[in-house]
Amino acid sequence: MTKYNNCTSFLFNSHSGLCTPGAYINEKQPLPSSEEGDFFQSFYCDASKNFSVLSYLKTTACLALFGPKTYMEADADCQSKGAYLISVKTLEKYKLMLFNLTGVRNSWIGCDDKESEGRFIWKEDGQVLTKEEYGLFAPGEPNNYRGAEDCVTILNSAVGLFDYNCSYSQYYVCEMPYRV
Repeated sequence: MTKYNNCTSFLFNSHSGLCTPGAYINEKQPLPSSEEGDFFQSFYCDASKNFSVLSYLKTTACLALFGPKTYMEADADCQSKGAYLISVKTLEKYKLMLFNLTGVRNSWIGCDDKESEGRFIWKEDGQVLTKEEYGLFAPGEPNNYRGAEDCVTILNSAVGLFDYNCSYSQYYVCEMPYRV
């Protein structure tokens, strides 16, 4: 779990397990050799809007925590920043967000079933949740409690994703798409 402010690229060496910021690596320089690192990625993360490059295991993303706002307000705010509510499609991404940003805060993520009950859609790409992604929900979730839960959140009191009432105000995580 490492945070790199204003870092646009990095090297990951699987032999040492070290992740090295490479802010000065650019297209005019040759790519790193396999001895230097076996993973290279370059993208833009807008630190002027409070975004940071965050990493957990093999998952890296450009993220920022804001709030509190309702789900719709949070979605609109992320879009105004050129971002989207975070997609948490893997356990690694879930842990990246939980350990680096949200901690004990309830937080919106970019997934809802507002258009069709039980058919959850990611804000990032409009894709329907896969069977594996449904496995990220807490036991007994999603449950559409009292017929009023259409937005997905991480609750500080439990492990896993929950469907939740979209009108509640809470923190939210925006994710900046990769831009080279």
